[in-house]
Amino acid sequence: EIGLAEDSKLMPLKVLHSLLEETPSSHKNSKNIPCIGLSNWALDPAKMNRGIYMSRDSPDEDELIKTARGICQNNDYALGSMVTGLAQAYYAIVQPEKRKDYYGLRDFYFLLKMLKSESRNLISGRAAEVVERFVRRNFGGSEVTDENVKVFLDKLNYDQLDREPPPVLDMVKECLAIKSDSHRQQFAEVSGIDGRYLLLLSDTNLSALHVLFDCDVLDRNQ
Repeated sequence: EIGLAEDSKLMPLKVLHSLLEETPSSHKNSKNIPCIGLSNWALDPAKMNRGIYMSRDSPDEDELIKTARGICQNNDYALGSMVTGLAQAYYAIVQPEKRKDYYGLRDFYFLLKMLKSESRNLISGRAAEVVERFVRRNFGGSEVTDENVKVFLDKLNYDQLDREPPPVLDMVKECLAIKSDSHRQQFAEVSGIDGRYLLLLSDTNLSALHVLFDCDVLDRNQ
């Protein structure tokens, strides 16, 4: 992963220039070293001209559907029938330019895996509630969270929920996996994941960690 190093003012990647050049065969200690660099943005021409450049654009709606089917394979019909609507909703959410760098494919993939872990509840009449909870966990954190929930429910042809949204602190606790070990193990086995990293933004001078202690999300004695 060389994208972050490329952004440094100290230009640490200049050390790669000689390695990416073909080593003279006359040098007795010469070795050709293959390098594969991954980056989310273009590097400077000095490096890109020394290798083969391959780029992958953001997936379109059809590619999202294919990827979602791959993640949800071997799952029951309930989630399989939702794949198209989920992909269309994500595609609609990330189209506005201002959200393109805020939400990403990782959020979509984790949403699918979390829904997969709760597939039994998707056929119990609680599908809309399950979708709302996981959309808020993976596509929350901004002023458009409620709008995101509406988009997903619309694309899945679910009625909008006439209730107060789940408390944010409850979802923080879920993300921090403050549950029994048996539940956490079962969730990991079914979904292939064990929760997500969580970015907490605080609008006070206190760190988010202090906020979690003050709200009894974390115990100071543990």
